[in-house]
Amino acid sequence: MKLKSVSTKIAILFLVFTAVFTLFRSSMSGIFSLFYAKNGIPNANISSIKSFQNIGIVFGLLPAGYLADRIGRLKVLALSSLVIATSFFILILFRNFFFFSAAELLYGIGLALNSGTLLAYVTDLQEQNKIAPSSKLMGMQVIVLNLTTLIGGNIGTWLFGIKDTAPI
Repeated sequence: MKLKSVSTKIAILFLVFTAVFTLFRSSMSGIFSLFYAKNGIPNANISSIKSFQNIGIVFGLLPAGYLADRIGRLKVLALSSLVIATSFFILILFRNFFFFSAAELLYGIGLALNSGTLLAYVTDLQEQNKIAPSSKLMGMQVIVLNLTTLIGGNIGTWLFGIKDTAPI
């Protein structure tokens, strides 16, 4: 019974972190797109700019687990926060296609480092408690990701309507 309790706690922790991170990411995505439009970027170019976030996610996810194992979970989380903060700093200071694209790339890398560290942490918890990875948990993660993306996008659009001078 104790193993089932630990497994449930790990699953809930993982799903809550997934929900919080996805809610933040999807909220910011809507805000960024509207911010770019407000700064004179055409819709076609906004799509190009947003694609850099996906490229950054790929580049960030590849080393995330390795870095988390090598230098530690907290250091990688701090690094991801620094990379995300740098992307916001670029958005505030520079207002053109090139810098918006660079900021999205960094933002994607920061998000991926954060997400990869979460996966490494959850995997550690499962290994420490001798719990096999669960396909049911992965299915729940997809549901949580979809719901929080939907909710976050709407929140981001609503928040942008309140204050649209900077993406923070």
